[in-house]
Amino acid sequence: MAEGKAPKYDRKCYGIKEPVAGRTPVLRFHSTDEGETVVRDMVRGAVTFENKQLDDLIIMRSDGFPTYNFCCGRGRRDHEDLPCGPRRRPPQQYAAPDPDLPRVGIRSAPVAHLPMILGSTRRSCPKRHGATAVTEYKDLGYLPEALMNYLARLGWSSGDQEVFSIAELIEKFTLDNIGKAPAVFNPEKLVWLNHHYIQQADHGRLAGLVLDS
Repeated sequence: MAEGKAPKYDRKCYGIKEPVAGRTPVLRFHSTDEGETVVRDMVRGAVTFENKQLDDLIIMRSDGFPTYNFCCGRGRRDHEDLPCGPRRRPPQQYAAPDPDLPRVGIRSAPVAHLPMILGSTRRSCPKRHGATAVTEYKDLGYLPEALMNYLARLGWSSGDQEVFSIAELIEKFTLDNIGKAPAVFNPEKLVWLNHHYIQQADHGRLAGLVLDS
C-alpha cells in the first residue's frame, strides 16, 4: 500500500496443499493477472475492472467450509458493494474451463447494485442503525400500504407520482427507473403518505385497527 499498489495476496504459499506446521491451507481461486473483468450491472451497466488489481480470493476456508464469494451467484447489492463485484461474483470463476463445474445458469447472470439508503442526516446507516421492526411501525399507527408505498419509492421513481397502489407498483416497477444516487430515509414523507392512506381508508377498518391496538 505504501507503494501505491492494490493490497492483494502475493502467492507466497502458492501450491501448498498439505498442512504445514499444524496450519491447514485454504483453497484460493487462481485469478488471471491479464486483461479485464466486466461485471454486468442491471442498474449501472457494464463496469470494468483490471485483472491485475484483483487477487486470488479464498473460496474454501481451512476448515473446509466454502466462503460467500464462492457460493453467491446472483442478487441485489447496494452501490457501495460494486467495487467488490469481481470478488462477490467473480465472472472468472463461472468462465473457468473446468468440465466438472456445476452448470446452474449463473455464469452470465447480472446483478443489481441499488442505491444506498441513508439516514435523515444523509450518512450511511450501519445494518443495526435505528433498527425498527415492521411491527413497531404498526404499533406507531402506520398502515401497511403506506409503508409499502414509501419503501418502494426509496431509490425508484415513475415520473412525479408519489402514491402507488400495490397493483401500480407491480405494473410500473422496472430497473430502468432506479436512481444511481443514494436515497434518504425521510420520516416526514412517511408520515405524509400514512396520512393520505388514513384519509382514504374505510372507517370501519380504522376503528378495528385502533381497537386491536
